[in-house]
Amino acid sequence: ASSPTFTDCRFTGNLGGIPIGAVMQLLQMEAMSGVFTVKTDGSEVRMVMRKGLIDRVESKGARDEFRLGRFFVEAGLVTPLEIEALLAGPSDTTPSAAPRARLGDVLLRSGKVTDAQLREALGKQASELVYDVLRWERGSFELGTILTDEEGDFRAQLDVVEIAYGWQRKRVTVKGLDKFSLQRDARDKLVRDYCEVA
Repeated sequence: ASSPTFTDCRFTGNLGGIPIGAVMQLLQMEAMSGVFTVKTDGSEVRMVMRKGLIDRVESKGARDEFRLGRFFVEAGLVTPLEIEALLAGPSDTTPSAAPRARLGDVLLRSGKVTDAQLREALGKQASELVYDVLRWERGSFELGTILTDEEGDFRAQLDVVEIAYGWQRKRVTVKGLDKFSLQRDARDKLVRDYCEVA
């Protein structure tokens, strides 16, 4: 297994060498910013981090339970059939090459949800995706240090330690977050053992 490596623009590694919980807490303690991507078994979760906090989370290949529509349906704001109809749209006016619209944007434009309800659902979705990532024991991760304007205005401001405490309340152990608090000497040891500083 390869070890994580610090470079001028990347922090990368293999989950076989270091628990993802420890990596994410290190990023938070160092107040790092960037796009943090974690991949495992055909799934990919992409987190936009600003000053150590998680602002936005997106996924590819995630299970249906993590789809944004679930949170609107559970809140009684829309039905699955309404979601399908809104996403289908008028077939004769939608160019085949056009990118698929985001569900949140479609529901907001249709008046089905308010901006506050959309933000609440995005926050819940982001939290649950991060919950899931904290359980991954194999795969790879990388931090791209350049943020672009395309990440959008939504900022969940999620704290990885608070998320870990949420798992603790659910009686789930998060590997790499011993008591969910890395002291400075433990942080330094983490860097010495797993990272090379360029």
